[in-house]
Amino acid sequence: MTSPPSASIGAGAAESAATMFRELFPEAKRAIVVSDPRTRKVAGARVVDLLKASGVEVVEHVICPDGAWFHATYDKVEEVREAIRSCNPTIPKSNNQTIPIAVGSGTVNDLVKRGSEEAGLRYMVVGTAASMDGYTSYGASITKDGIKQTMPCKAPLGCIVDSAVAAAAP
Repeated sequence: MTSPPSASIGAGAAESAATMFRELFPEAKRAIVVSDPRTRKVAGARVVDLLKASGVEVVEHVICPDGAWFHATYDKVEEVREAIRSCNPTIPKSNNQTIPIAVGSGTVNDLVKRGSEEAGLRYMVVGTAASMDGYTSYGASITKDGIKQTMPCKAPLGCIVDSAVAAAAP
């Protein structure tokens, strides 16, 4: 695993989400927080609250809001990419971009990592599971056309793993 430019790991580390966001993306006024219903509950809602309290406008995108289980498939990459693009009509030449933040384990991270790559943006991740070792990798494991493959994409600029959250993950 390669270290991103900024990392915070430990009990309570999620509390640094807004500070890290401001340091990594000083021009950004907005964030799009991408999670699923489970990861939103354990960390995403808190990340949203911290960002808003620091003056960042937040858009949320919840994958499968009905709670259905999902996999890292290319149709989900397209969903996330379009959610990111809908917040960023002038990519890549804007100083007022909406920066993606993945809140989740491997599946959510890979979807946001690849969706961000295709949208031409960097992102940060708030990891929710200790069992995942690819938060900061330079690829996303995505199933496309029935074949699971590693798609190249940039690593996040920042990674946060709150050990209290990760320890409670299944």
